[in-house]
Amino acid sequence: MVNYTISHSEILLVIQEYLREQGLISAMLELEEESEVQLIQYSTEISFFRTLLLKGHFEEAENFLEPLRTKKEFNIDSIVFEIRKQNFLEKLSENTLESEELVD
Repeated sequence: MVNYTISHSEILLVIQEYLREQGLISAMLELEEESEVQLIQYSTEISFFRTLLLKGHFEEAENFLEPLRTKKEFNIDSIVFEIRKQNFLEKLSENTLESEELVD
């Protein structure tokens, strides 16, 4: 008989990977927050930005990027476009689009 010892954090990582593969991103994020074990280690700033996006705080995510607008080597317009596109697609799938949002 072979015995395996698996640490608590390894079990959490396997569960997070499973949740990610199944598309259960919000469940994965909640598990990351509660357990303080992340599948992928990010810097503090990237982790904060990622959390904003995954929780649907798109306007705050755009505001977070604002200081980078002056950096020539950083193409913020393409990132803002992707954030707004995701916001639009999520509202479209939830049927929560307002008519004035279609014009902006």
